[in-house]
Amino acid sequence: MNLNIQQKHMINRQLMPNFIIDENIIKIFSMVKREDFLPNKFKNMAYIDDNIFFEDRFMLRTLYLAKILTFMKLNKTYEILDIGCASGYSSIIFNHFFKKVLAFETNKKLSAICNHYLNQNKLSTCSIINADIKSYDLKYKFDYIFINGLVDEVPEFLKKNLKQNGEIYGIYYPKLNPSYFCKFKLNGLNQFDISQLFEASAPLILSLKNKKKKFNF
Repeated sequence: MNLNIQQKHMINRQLMPNFIIDENIIKIFSMVKREDFLPNKFKNMAYIDDNIFFEDRFMLRTLYLAKILTFMKLNKTYEILDIGCASGYSSIIFNHFFKKVLAFETNKKLSAICNHYLNQNKLSTCSIINADIKSYDLKYKFDYIFINGLVDEVPEFLKKNLKQNGEIYGIYYPKLNPSYFCKFKLNGLNQFDISQLFEASAPLILSLKNKKKKFNF
């Protein structure tokens, strides 16, 4: 099937039936071509209603990204940190809603796909760093932090990168199952208040994995 038709089906059959009806959100998801961020042999999967696995990484289900935008204040003065962005689809979506996007991705090949898109489209408000966010000395603070996948612990190490009243969004499970897309918001005691937004599933972001945590099956 033609990819343009598949993209329209994604809007009409995946997003809108799940109450993604904001005109600006629909416009951007209709404009950004998801296949531009996939290697050739995976392009025909661009608009499936699921996570897409490629190059030892994955691209989050489109509905998750669209739903998270409905919980955020879409403010062109805000800046966002996009962790585990793979080939950068989420980063480019965010670039249409926020002042500045900084993305991190550990896979060098996928980082190059994102950089190629940024250079080709002359986007100066979005950039990507090919590095592990946990070992990178990032001193900048953001209004939002988005984690493209699942974490198995509260991301305490990211507090230093949040502005006052900043928020982190990511899939979190405290006891393995079920997992939810959650909002982590700093309170006056510099601790996170955690709100479960909706059920979601994705693999662990390995670079953020709690290496001390063990599960008994």
